[in-house]
Amino acid sequence: MKIIIVSNRLPISFKLSRSGKTESVFSPGGVAVGLSSYIETLKKADPDLQVIWLGWPGMEFVKESEQKVVSKQLRAKSLVPVFLSKEQIEKYYLGFSNSTLWPLFHYFPRLTVYKQEDWETYKKVNEKFAMEIQKLAKPGDKIWIHDYQLLTLPKILNEKLQNKNPIGFFLHIPFPTFEVFRLLPQKWREEILGGILGAHVVGFHTYDYAQYFLSCVKRILGYETDMDTVIMPSEQKVKVEVFPMGIDFEKYHSSSLIPKVARQISLIQKHAEGQKIIFSADRLDYTKGLINRLEAFEMFLKKYPTWHGKVQLVMVVSPSRTDIETFSNMKKQIDETIGKINGSFGKINWTPIIYYYKTFNFEEIAAYYALSDLALLTPLRDGMNLVAKEYIASRRNLTGSLILSEMAGAAQELGEALTVNPNHIEEICEAIYEALNMPREEQMEKNKIMQNRLQSYNLNRWANDFFDSLERSTNTENISSKNNLSSTNSLKILNAFKKASKKILFLDYDGTLCPYFKYPYLAKPTPDIKNLLEKLTNLPGTQVALVSGRDKNTLESWFNLPKIFLVAEHGAWLKNPQSHQWLKPQNPNNDWKATVMPILKAYVDRLPGSFIEEKEYSVAWHFRLSNPEISDLRSKELNNHLSSLSTNQDWQVSSGNKIIEVKSSHITKGSVVTYLLKGHPADFVLAAGDDITDEDMFKALPKNSFSIKVGRGQTSATYKAQTSQEIITFLSKLVKT
Repeated sequence: MKIIIVSNRLPISFKLSRSGKTESVFSPGGVAVGLSSYIETLKKADPDLQVIWLGWPGMEFVKESEQKVVSKQLRAKSLVPVFLSKEQIEKYYLGFSNSTLWPLFHYFPRLTVYKQEDWETYKKVNEKFAMEIQKLAKPGDKIWIHDYQLLTLPKILNEKLQNKNPIGFFLHIPFPTFEVFRLLPQKWREEILGGILGAHVVGFHTYDYAQYFLSCVKRILGYETDMDTVIMPSEQKVKVEVFPMGIDFEKYHSSSLIPKVARQISLIQKHAEGQKIIFSADRLDYTKGLINRLEAFEMFLKKYPTWHGKVQLVMVVSPSRTDIETFSNMKKQIDETIGKINGSFGKINWTPIIYYYKTFNFEEIAAYYALSDLALLTPLRDGMNLVAKEYIASRRNLTGSLILSEMAGAAQELGEALTVNPNHIEEICEAIYEALNMPREEQMEKNKIMQNRLQSYNLNRWANDFFDSLERSTNTENISSKNNLSSTNSLKILNAFKKASKKILFLDYDGTLCPYFKYPYLAKPTPDIKNLLEKLTNLPGTQVALVSGRDKNTLESWFNLPKIFLVAEHGAWLKNPQSHQWLKPQNPNNDWKATVMPILKAYVDRLPGSFIEEKEYSVAWHFRLSNPEISDLRSKELNNHLSSLSTNQDWQVSSGNKIIEVKSSHITKGSVVTYLLKGHPADFVLAAGDDITDEDMFKALPKNSFSIKVGRGQTSATYKAQTSQEIITFLSKLVKT
């Protein structure tokens, strides 16, 4: 068994040197650093464990000879490259990933670009990743996919690997609310959600992101959720959990003891003698709130002139995505703002802002972590913000203050920090003043609490918790089930059918022979379904009963077949093909409607999109078209309301697939099955259905019968099928026996 890590970019990237040769560099970024550190820990614990990392090497390699050289270098380090063309880099990476998903998921809809060609390329690149992983993966290998560039990959990969591998997905950026996510075109958002749900475990940094995702799944895809679990139509369960990414605590906590870091600290102290240092480090990105940060510092200098010459803001901005116009424009704005502030307040012996437009190496940033009196980190929206955690971990003497945006995921863990609204300049300004004047004892008390938390939930704990969850999820029914209508189980039923002389099939319709539709009238049978049913009734010694909740007029108009039994309203009506008359196997009444109908009508008014389907001896309240989150509440209210009234009454309430139905108590599918079997004994009996009303049918079957439950949920049926199409395929095999 091996572990396959998948991310858009490998931890080692290639770039062109000034001489025109390619050279490898370590990729900056918290995810690359964190995962690399975790892999080192895994290999130390188990030298025989194989860990492979797959991703893009960071350049376009056109020549096949170049690709071979790069592949050889990378594979020696257990890294597998996915080569991208110039067009793919432009449309998949710079386009859909960073001009569509990045701004939208960070709540910048006005910057979001919607290009169909970018979306198509994005899907093709995800497909390309899947093909490369397929070459590496063997059944049982664990696969961990990372971040927003690969949202459709889990589903593609799961289908290619036939659900034989535990697949995890982790999103390192925020997941937006439904109102923001729905700004994507309908097909895109459906495919993105469906793509993510190809994983067995989906991880987020915070509870909010996980809840926003679950809300979108319910409201866009209509899938059921149970606490932190999405229940797929195939009955596979996808766990949605919160894993706030940790850091290598000891690495940062002991960093100031490293000689190279200590030398950097000495150099900084010489240049900043007698001044408080405010440290700010971010990538060049409009989501980081860099301009707001500068304006807040400018306001601080205006409002508190006694701090002139005593404080210095060190701003480190790492170059990022400079090929995108929005980013390059922001770089120009930052340069101009810093120039203006330094020009207005600077003196010969004091520069208010020291600005670095470069990527710091570990020694440089660790030195500033250790030396700075204040870390100022105010992103407008951030998935986590590991810099905040690294700063706190680095404070060996427990001094220093942290100002952190409440919009950063880390704010939910670092509650002792000074949290600010990153959009409010004055609030940031006042937080700077408060932090610089905070008593040493208060600093130490807060930092000690945060350090204990970060040390406990570190990088290894984060990754191990994720893999533990993946292990649990794939040790259950997700990968396979012995009760599924597999080829082996199908063959068993087919052989019994072939040997029998008298056979009877009890088949539900909606949800069993056809999928559910928005409106009941849209479920009209296709010619193929009618043709299949007719062929079944023409098999020697075979009788077919269509046992439905539909009214008798609909069934008669839809299934005008000469040899089929029709059962309407769950058993209230029965039509024998020989008599051509509708009979009542029971003697139901519908006096209860006077009580029930006003209640149902009231709930139609309370839940937009819901409607009533009235039949002679039953009434159904449908809510498939309604807001799923409100539907959950209203349907539970209605079910409780009706159930409390039905005690000792001649009517009962049942819940089905997006439906609540009320019918006479004596009417069940089980009673009509018993009735038909008395008059038509058989040595082969099979029933198929999808909801709770079909459980009565399954329970009424004789011993040694066969029963098939379609879809999810607990059942007394012998076997399970995932979809109605699976039932159609199975019945087609019966025709050919």
